[in-house]
Amino acid sequence: MGISQPANGPRIETSVSEILESRRHAGEPPKGLVTVISIAAHLSFLVFLAFLSHPRPMPFVPNHIPISIVSPAALGRPAPVAKVVAPVPVTPAPAVEAPPKARPVIEKVSPD
Repeated sequence: MGISQPANGPRIETSVSEILESRRHAGEPPKGLVTVISIAAHLSFLVFLAFLSHPRPMPFVPNHIPISIVSPAALGRPAPVAKVVAPVPVTPAPAVEAPPKARPVIEKVSPD
């Protein structure tokens, strides 16, 4: 038997099973309710993630866009005059001749 002594009162003798029984009914919710709330919270989190990860719909862009080339004369503007630049003649660089290769030297080794 466990003995507990309050700060300002007589000694009270209680058993371990009585203490555990009193803790059991100390305002804790039933396990079934905790399970249901936990499952609901997890499912709502997963639905929230699925909502965030869902791609937004793309704006409509037609696949075929007509493109036409309009000349400046059709718009009432004269075509710009292109400036003619005379090409600068390129003089070729003088060819550099490679120096003649040296002949390989074969050394004779005397057997000593």
